[in-house]
Order: sequence, then structure tokens, then C-alpha cells
Amino acid sequence: MITDIFHGATPIISITDIRRTAEIPDKLEEALTRDTVTLRRTSSVSESVRAHLAIIRDDGLENAAFEFLGKLRDISDIPVIMLPGKLDEMYTLMALSKGADMVMDGSDIHTFELRARIAALLRRSLDTRLNSNSRLISNGVVSVDRLEREVYANGSRIRLTAIEYGILEFLMQNCGNVCSSEDIYRTVWHEQPFSVKKTVVEHIRRIRSKIEPDPHNPIYIRSVSGIGYRMERVAV
Repeated sequence: MITDIFHGATPIISITDIRRTAEIPDKLEEALTRDTVTLRRTSSVSESVRAHLAIIRDDGLENAAFEFLGKLRDISDIPVIMLPGKLDEMYTLMALSKGADMVMDGSDIHTFELRARIAALLRRSLDTRLNSNSRLISNGVVSVDRLEREVYANGSRIRLTAIEYGILEFLMQNCGNVCSSEDIYRTVWHEQPFSVKKTVVEHIRRIRSKIEPDPHNPIYIRSVSGIGYRMERVAV
């Protein structure tokens, strides 16, 4: 059900437990055994953001779950399912207002329903991301796999943080066009830009150190004085 959506690729689902009590049955693995998925136990937003879908479980009484959700939403739009051990109307309203896509009763997981809901969220997310763009974006020896959210250079995987990946994907999508620091920040951080130049400069420096043959003389990401950056078209 879930694997079919990804056309043979393996979807990654992160599971984050926040003050999870014994009252929340551990049935997720059982619920997803019929699908080829990669389950990752995560404890930080930076880990969760690398997945295709995030599941957050808690006892239903702790604000830490909502704080975690808020931080995740600051940098990513991946689908999020909240599975509280104690579900009530107030919890549902709070979770949805903070950016959760779905809230389910973590103490009463029905296998088929959970799989169906995960499949629906992944399908919607995938359609949104790939509707007008191909899965693979390539320039020179650098390639971005938008489905797996991975970056490769000369065939080798390049490890980027979630923010670095977002910036590189944005620049690759706008190859040949000048992108202002404000546009980059607005798109990747999902916030209104205010004095963001130094922040963007530092992230660009890190990306260059990972993809450029010579980071001090970049051929991919060129600076455009007073404006921002441009991803140059590079021949293989």
C-alpha cells in the first residue's frame, strides 16, 4: 500500500517518543510490517526532518510534543501524524493549529486505518513535491534526488543538513537565475526574512565546502554582488 506510492523506493518514517508512557502500546512496527518502509527512531528535529513522514508520540499531556512539532514545522513541510496516549478535543485542536496533518489515538491503533492514512499523506506530499518538477535534478556532476532528499556529486552521496539541502534544492530548481538571500531564507526557513544575509552566507559556505571542486573558486554557486546567489549551469 505505502511502497507502491514511491515506485519501488523505500519511504522513510521517523518515530519520535516524547514522554511516552507504558499506556501507549508499541504497535507501529506491527502495523507497518506489511509495507517496505524504513523506520527511524529519532530524538531531534534535525533527524526527523530527513524522513518522508514523521510520527510524534507522547502521553497527551506534555507541551514538549507541541514544541517539537513547532520546531519541525519551522524548517520542514513533511507530513506529521500525532499519536497521543490520551486524546481529547483540546489536544486535537492544539496539534492541528501547530501544524500536524493528522491526529490519531495512540492507545488504540488500528493497523489498516493507520497504513491507509500514512499512504494518503505520503501520496499527497509526493504529488505536491513532484507535480511540476522531475524527481532528479542534475547540474554538472551534482544531482539532487527530490524523492529521497539526497545529494550526490560524482556518484557519491553528499551529507547535508536539512537547511543546506533546502538551499541547494532551491538553487538547483532555479538554475541560471539570481536568487536573493531573502528569497532563499523565505523559501527554506518558511519565515519572513529580516537581517538574514549572514545566516545565508554561512550556509552557502558550508554547501560550497561539500560540492565545489574548489570552494574558494566556486563554479556552481556564484555570488551576485548586492543581491544573492546564482546556480551556474555546469557541463559534465
